[in-house]
Amino acid sequence: MNALLEQKIKEYFETNKVYKELEKRVKTLSSEIKEELTQLGIDKESTTNGFDVLLVEKVSYDYPDEIALRSYLKENGLSDYILEKIDSTKLNKDIKDSKSLAKKLNTLAVKTTTISLSVKESK
Repeated sequence: MNALLEQKIKEYFETNKVYKELEKRVKTLSSEIKEELTQLGIDKESTTNGFDVLLVEKVSYDYPDEIALRSYLKENGLSDYILEKIDSTKLNKDIKDSKSLAKKLNTLAVKTTTISLSVKESK
């Protein structure tokens, strides 16, 4: 490995380390700011130093009993909310294990390959 590539790897590692520390600090500050604004009853404010602050509430629902939910929707004429779902995780695993299955589904699939980088400090 050449010296320039080794230097890039070292710079990547050091930069990523700083990034993770900054990300942790941002999460801490965010949590503290949200808590203080909530305690003060503020959900939208402009600061004197030129920042607009807005608390946005996001609500999501999880349905752990899918069978009961499907039954309720069908019984109440709400079948438009029910979709048939393919188990793509299992299908992808089986495609890797079976060349014949991969060949059959080749025209129906778009293959995406992603290469990720992992750099850790040597011990």
